[in-house]
Amino acid sequence: MATSEEKFSQAARCYLGYGLVYWLGGAYLAAQGIGAGSGLVWVALGAVFVVLFPWLIARGARGSGYLWFVRFLTLAVAWRAVWVGRAVVTPRFPSVPLPGGGAVPMRVAAAVFLVITVATAVMLARAAWSRRASVLSSARGHD
Repeated sequence: MATSEEKFSQAARCYLGYGLVYWLGGAYLAAQGIGAGSGLVWVALGAVFVVLFPWLIARGARGSGYLWFVRFLTLAVAWRAVWVGRAVVTPRFPSVPLPGGGAVPMRVAAAVFLVITVATAVMLARAAWSRRASVLSSARGHD
């Protein structure tokens, strides 16, 4: 069984992967004229999330402030999964262009990202709401 520290470390690595896919995918789509914002906005904002959030998640077992951040982030990622799921059911675009040519149906691209998003939410929840995480924080006097 994984320790609380290991669960938060695993969740941080999972979020890093999710963040990179979200960040780079969003920047790419924005550069293609698909989605919201400009490619430059995605690059700047995404960099903050990809660097800062995994660092905060990894510290989730160290104190209640970090723990509550991970709990809130879990809910935010789960909410994002709902929106990605909507894109699977009713895509806004017929297809997404691939780098180097070709395209993939938007429904397929959204389904792949939905799997990544749900897996990330599960890993965050596993760390943030594990009994051991709560006991550890309480034992340290942080809750």
